[in-house]
Amino acid sequence: MTQTSQKENTGTLLLDSSKAAMTLVDLPGYDRLRSQFIEKYASTARALIFVVDSSAINKEIKDVAE
Repeated sequence: MTQTSQKENTGTLLLDSSKAAMTLVDLPGYDRLRSQFIEKYASTARALIFVVDSSAINKEIKDVAE
């Protein structure tokens, strides 16, 4: 079982090869909260990564497809 977060989690990734830092933001998975946070970070985001819980893919295939 997983628990949907209610707020974003942030962290910093240090890239050794280029001596650069990147801020990563983990957004809530709940639809209403996710869209709110995407709007908040859309102007500064350089990429989006979607993670799918493969243990629930057969039960929630419609949500995964969206």
